Formats: sequence, C-alpha cells, structure tokens
Amino acid sequence: MGNLRALAAWGGNTEESGIYVGAGGKIAEDRRSGGRYTLVMSDAGFTFDEFQALEQKVVRAVEIVKREREARAAAEAELGTLRAQLAAQSSATDAQVAALNKERDEIRQRVESMIAQMDELL
Repeated sequence: MGNLRALAAWGGNTEESGIYVGAGGKIAEDRRSGGRYTLVMSDAGFTFDEFQALEQKVVRAVEIVKREREARAAAEAELGTLRAQLAAQSSATDAQVAALNKERDEIRQRVESMIAQMDELL
C-alpha cells in the first residue's frame, strides 16, 4: 500500500474516520464526513477518469458473465428437455419397429401357409 495514492473516505459523521494515503505513501487519518466512495490512483499515473473507465469495463464484464451464465443455464435446461423428448421418441420408434416386425412375421407366416396349400394342390 506504500506505493499507492488513495483517498478512502468512509463514514457519515465526524466520529468516523477514513484512511488517507498521501502521494509519498504515508498513511494518515482523514476525519471527513459524508464521503461514500473510494478513489484509488497508483504511482503509475492512473487518473480518476482512467479508473472510472476501468471500473465500467469491470462492471460490463461482470454483466456479460452473468448473461452468459443465464444463457448457459437456459441452454442446459433446454438440453434436458430435448434429451427427454428424444428418449420418448426413441422408445416410440422402438415400439413401432417391434410392431412392424411382428406384422411382417405374421404376413410371412400367412404367405408361407398359402404357398404350402398351393403345393398340396399340385
């Protein structure tokens, strides 16, 4: 914290004190009232505007992450629904295939029976 210039104004009355880190990195108490925000600048030369721009970028990044998480949760829910629908369709298809195989076997037996009857006639 020695290489930071920061003004952290905390509190709402004169009894509460904040911390002031001066340009030389010296820490002192600041008995300001009403301040509710923190200003941080490093010795590298960040200005308040640059800090605000960085803060806005972080806020936007957090919003993007939140939206992406919500979209992922929605996609996972939809995936679960689609998997359930696929399983239902798959079992219905299996049932239809089984029914068609049974019907085919019945027709085959009837045709074989007719051929056997025709062979007896000859």
